[in-house]
Amino acid sequence: MPLLADAQRDASVLALAQRDQTLWVGTYNQGVFALDSNGRIQQRVTLPGLVQPLVRALLAEADGTVWIGCADGLYRYRHGSLRHYGTLDGLPPAAAVHALYRDQAGVLWIGTSNGMASLDAAQKLRVWPANAADFPARYVFDFLGDANGDLWIATDHGLLRRRGLSIQAFDHARGLPRDKIFRILDDGQNHLWLSSNQGVFRLDRNDLVGVAAGARAQLAVHVVDHTDGMPSRQTNGASSPSSWMTGQGQLLFATSGGLAVIDPQRVGQQRLQTAPVAIESVIVDGAQQQMRERYQLPSEVERIGVAYSGLGFRAPDKMRYRYRLEGFDADWVDADTRTEAVYTNLPPGSYRLRIQAMALPLDWADAARIGETVLTLEVATPYWRRPWALALLALALIGLVVALISWRTASYRRRQRQLDDEIAVRTQELSEKNRALEQADAERDALLKRLAHQATHDALTGLPNRRAADAHLQLALRDDPASPLTVALVDIDHFKRINDVYGHEVGDRVLRDVAWLLQLQLGEGQFISRHGGEEFLIVLRGMGLSEALPVLQALRTRVARLRLEDVDAEATITVSIGAAERGPEQETTHTLIAAADRQLYRAKNTGRNRVLS
Repeated sequence: MPLLADAQRDASVLALAQRDQTLWVGTYNQGVFALDSNGRIQQRVTLPGLVQPLVRALLAEADGTVWIGCADGLYRYRHGSLRHYGTLDGLPPAAAVHALYRDQAGVLWIGTSNGMASLDAAQKLRVWPANAADFPARYVFDFLGDANGDLWIATDHGLLRRRGLSIQAFDHARGLPRDKIFRILDDGQNHLWLSSNQGVFRLDRNDLVGVAAGARAQLAVHVVDHTDGMPSRQTNGASSPSSWMTGQGQLLFATSGGLAVIDPQRVGQQRLQTAPVAIESVIVDGAQQQMRERYQLPSEVERIGVAYSGLGFRAPDKMRYRYRLEGFDADWVDADTRTEAVYTNLPPGSYRLRIQAMALPLDWADAARIGETVLTLEVATPYWRRPWALALLALALIGLVVALISWRTASYRRRQRQLDDEIAVRTQELSEKNRALEQADAERDALLKRLAHQATHDALTGLPNRRAADAHLQLALRDDPASPLTVALVDIDHFKRINDVYGHEVGDRVLRDVAWLLQLQLGEGQFISRHGGEEFLIVLRGMGLSEALPVLQALRTRVARLRLEDVDAEATITVSIGAAERGPEQETTHTLIAAADRQLYRAKNTGRNRVLS
């Protein structure tokens, strides 16, 4: 019946949905039509946009709502108004809607070209992105719900089952002939029927339960395709619904060659017979061999190819194979539809090649349906690995070992005499070298001590340098954290003027005199170092500021009495001292010295020749 009365070319229909006496029709680019039971157009729903989007899925509900799945998302049509659900509402980006399904809990399931989504009664949208950790597929083509709440999902990654919050996949690795599934039908006889582009697959629900529980490794899939009379094995996956079950229980599948009608009661009634396996050819290193049950092969054989075929003349395309070379293969090799077994560079030995065939549905646990043939292969042992050759080789090795031992013994004795003579000469040379080495070691130790001292001491004053001071202060802070400790920085006032007026030799003399005076005044129990330039660092262990300040004041007074009598009797030498005690925020080398440095700058900025803390 025409949808566009005046058009030269009518609209292409891609989706159908019926509710009561109304048939909703989704088209390629003309929107959605509602037809009555006589085929008359009741209304036409035009979707937003300059070009009508392609409509692939429709769902008509009892309250009059129609859900429209199209290339630009999902529309809800209710009482003449449209509501769009797209990326802003949470649907996956660039997602064309392919399937719509309302389950018994009232949840609307949405299958797209970029994952899956659900919309509950409270209009809360949940999304399963494509190829995510909890959703292994990208395209979703159909849904089917079970009475127990399970949801079956047809995808491009096989058949998925959602139970609770988990999703389990039944794909090619589980025995499904093809991963891309378009439609799911339940025939009411404990079977699910799946349409694909390689025919229609019938799955027994008991097999699905067994695989899901780990009791079975693979599904036993019954395939219905062109060999069973279907117009084409390519079923339709671009329209909705692409298959249907009639009231009489027949299954209708749209294919590229026409409509396929399947009676589920008749499928599988014929007795599944054993398909004999025949060896078609045996080729060894490119040369075809005469047919026989046992082959004696030379040791240098490199490639063995055995071609075989299952004699299933009714549906040869449904024949599947596996083989195993006993003595070489640890397990069966799944050959699928391949009809040749190839082995290269087999080691010597006796082997049994077992080749098995079975027509779909595949169930290798059903021994009564397995056809098998056996071929014996014996690869000869090379002559150099045979017993007599190994015995001769052993005798030759023993003779060689005896000759080698005799020769080595004579050589050893000759060499021993030479060594005795050399040892006497070498012993004398070693004694002389040892004495020379002992002397060199003593000189090296002395040099190392000098270098170590130079690395940690100031050459001018003989005091420890800044590196040694940092190490000493770190050790003092770590070894006795509870004991009081004060750090002081001592700076010679106007030292640059002393250098400029009297010369650097006098400046060096002042540095040495002040260093000597510091050591004399503080004694050996405290640490003094040259911190840099005219600055000295003092570490007073066991002293807080209350004890350290009188000591530092006495030190300042003693320095002020120094004179340069032979240079300038009027010249005076004074020092400024900044002190800081270990405490909160002054517990590290850096913070403690920085605190003392701040006090030193205060002393110099307030007139010099003083002690501040």
